Amino acid sequence: MPKFLPQLALLLSLTGCASLPPLPAARVALGVAPGSLPETAQGEFPTDHWWEDFGDSGLNALIDQALLNSPDLAVAAARLRAAEALAVEAGAARWPQANVEASAGGTKQSYNNGIPRQFLPQGVVDNGRIAGNLGFNLDLWGRNRAALAAATSDAAAARVDSAQARLLLTTALTAAWVDYALRQKEVRLAERALDMDERGEALTLARQQQGVDTLAEVRVAQARSAQARGELAALLEMRVLAGHQVNALIGARPESPLPAPQLATGPMIAIPAQLSLNLVGRRPDLAAARLRSEAIAARVQVARTAFYPNLNLVAVAGLQSLGLNSLFASGSSFASFGPALSIPLFDGGRIAARYRGARASYDEAVARYDATLINAVHEIADVLASQRALEVRLAEARAAQMAAREARGLTELRYRKGLANQLQLIATENQALASERGVAALETRRLQLAVALIRALGGGFSEKETMGQSKP
Repeated sequence: MPKFLPQLALLLSLTGCASLPPLPAARVALGVAPGSLPETAQGEFPTDHWWEDFGDSGLNALIDQALLNSPDLAVAAARLRAAEALAVEAGAARWPQANVEASAGGTKQSYNNGIPRQFLPQGVVDNGRIAGNLGFNLDLWGRNRAALAAATSDAAAARVDSAQARLLLTTALTAAWVDYALRQKEVRLAERALDMDERGEALTLARQQQGVDTLAEVRVAQARSAQARGELAALLEMRVLAGHQVNALIGARPESPLPAPQLATGPMIAIPAQLSLNLVGRRPDLAAARLRSEAIAARVQVARTAFYPNLNLVAVAGLQSLGLNSLFASGSSFASFGPALSIPLFDGGRIAARYRGARASYDEAVARYDATLINAVHEIADVLASQRALEVRLAEARAAQMAAREARGLTELRYRKGLANQLQLIATENQALASERGVAALETRRLQLAVALIRALGGGFSEKETMGQSKP
């Protein structure tokens, strides 16, 4: 019996029982019981161009510009091309490899190397060689197939990363645009409030000169006007900064002009009462984490095959001569062919350590997948809970707004009939403006939560469509 067979049997026994745990998609199952998430209004799931549901043509144009100029998308595209190239490289190992080599040179042999001098060529003798090499790895244990599967999964993950970068960019830009629209509205309301306060200040000063009000009332009115001017200055700054953020996301200069926001109520998104893994799995970051887990699982298989013998079929044929003038002469041809077998016997633990490292990387990838999944479910649950609380707040704010408007109307009617003074009218006007600012802030919050929910659900990402865009 050959001496290497006991060692080979030992190596096979070490790896025969080394099986991987199931992939994350099969291992992790996370569900949320019915009723644990707030119910949502009827609507549709986010589509690929979900931002069009906001009904703002200016936003649509900004997103088109951002997708064209984004450095993050350019980085993701470059990484995708690199991953696809590596997948092609890994797939090449499954095919026969052929090459042609040629060499020419001179050789002078030693006259004192045990061979009689008379049998040795004198001086420098030129030589030449032209040969064609053909090799094919039989891949008996699936090493090359596993390497190709790993590279293909990495390329798929890179493609999904591009979708994730696109989702983050579009949601960030939409959220910034919603904030910019709020700042525009707040500035308009603050300007109206300042006008009311300045009118009240002038009226109080006139009343003080007539002996109706005291200097204390004048100082209070002046303080309100100064505070209103300070608030307006702060809101103007926030509007400028919000515009800078929008321009940064589209790759424009900070001071570039922006269109006037024309946001509608925003999209209505329907979420089932029971949140399943399939629903959360629409997120590109979760899909990328699963694909990377699959890639590392394939690399574990690659590391495992290093324990097994490696069998290649090799052949070489060509011309060789001890003198360039005889290279193409009859009798210069040579050839060899046959199987080549290599068996790992002792490497100081290198192969085993590499295999343990691959298994550890797989466990890390699974843990990262689990963390991404848990985070995704909680993000969705948090947004839905915030939406439910917001609807209550918004309903109360709108009721307060309606009451403030009615109070303003009644005070204006009493003022026309001489039953109320102008200061009372200004006070009710300021209260109505404050209620409008409160409603505007909550309506903006609703749009921001809609964007957050779209981001938490993965937008219009479809792994099947993304994978079909290109093949490595």
